[in-house]
Amino acid sequence: MYGRNIRIGDVVVVKSPDDPGVRMAKTVIGMGGDLVCMDPSRNMREYLRVPPGHVWVTGNNLSNSWDSRQMGPIPLALVLGKATHKLSFVKLQWPEPIRNALHLVDE
Repeated sequence: MYGRNIRIGDVVVVKSPDDPGVRMAKTVIGMGGDLVCMDPSRNMREYLRVPPGHVWVTGNNLSNSWDSRQMGPIPLALVLGKATHKLSFVKLQWPEPIRNALHLVDE
């Protein structure tokens, strides 16, 4: 995939730059060339220009998320894919063919 068709606001799955065995779902808030606020929760605002070939990502729970605020810009080569659908976590409510097709992934 390597960053093709990724836009700001997309939810992407990325490999952690610190531990390539860890995969994370994060929201893209900056693309190469964009100026982003490194940590909007701080009183002293610092800005960074996202390097070409990188994205800036954040988690949905900013107070409890490990994201670009700690890891820095993420190379597009570590972007594995983007979310296209949102599913409920209540698997029992899904139709049987879908329940049977889903598996827990342990990587």
